[in-house]
Amino acid sequence: MASNAAVDHDRHVDEKQWHLSSKGDFFLLLREVLGELYGSEDICLLLYTLAKREKVEVAVELGTGMGVTSAWIAAAMRENGLGKIFTYDNGSHYHEHTHVKEVLATLDGPLRGLASLSQSADYASFLQGLFDQADVAQYIAFHQTEIGRPPVLEDLHGKSIDLLFSDFDHSPMMVQKIIGAFLPYMSPTSSIFVDSASTHLPSFYALNNMVSLLQDMRLPKSIAELLSHDEMLTALNLIARSRFTLTHLVEKRDRDQNSTAWIRIEPVDTLPPTSSFFH
Repeated sequence: MASNAAVDHDRHVDEKQWHLSSKGDFFLLLREVLGELYGSEDICLLLYTLAKREKVEVAVELGTGMGVTSAWIAAAMRENGLGKIFTYDNGSHYHEHTHVKEVLATLDGPLRGLASLSQSADYASFLQGLFDQADVAQYIAFHQTEIGRPPVLEDLHGKSIDLLFSDFDHSPMMVQKIIGAFLPYMSPTSSIFVDSASTHLPSFYALNNMVSLLQDMRLPKSIAELLSHDEMLTALNLIARSRFTLTHLVEKRDRDQNSTAWIRIEPVDTLPPTSSFFH
């Protein structure tokens, strides 16, 4: 007969596993209605799957937007029973874009509460209400700040980053700054996503050239100039021990935000990354 502890453990696992199903209508509408505002209705599914499959412990998002991607990643963390996503945005789009306000005002069904909240709440309070309703607030740390210099490293307290998603500026210089700033802090097995960069030709070429240099175990000058001496040593050590691959994920849709660049970092080894058993 199963012990009470075993039964409690199984029940706890079941509750985590079925969380997204129980919130299905809310999450699907969140994706379909709010996700479309900034083109995140599909990428949020990919990041949810990756976070769920790889049990991501630390995720960083530059550009919270309407909180759709944050909520989906946090849902995976809640189901896994571990993890935190640190997300940053100044919230200017929430206050300045008329279209955003119009969409929020017409929310109905499971999202009706967000419609009411948007009429009176500021950006941070709106996101908090959204994360509370999604039951994922404890897995999200939101900071309303300029994204250019977020206090990410102070927030991480020495933890490495498993998943980085940048969704605010895909210019070539900013892409290089983002990858350069965070490269020393990425986990040995990790992913960097830069939204909209793959179909912006200058950024497309910049990413290809940058990853090509990293594959050759060379640190681009544009990145090296951003780093302290200790950060440079850490970055060089990661480069020497890692395999870098770049995949351009392009939608078959004609719109401004229709692509995402995916840089995958994995250890150079004869065994699969994070493998602990054979079958």
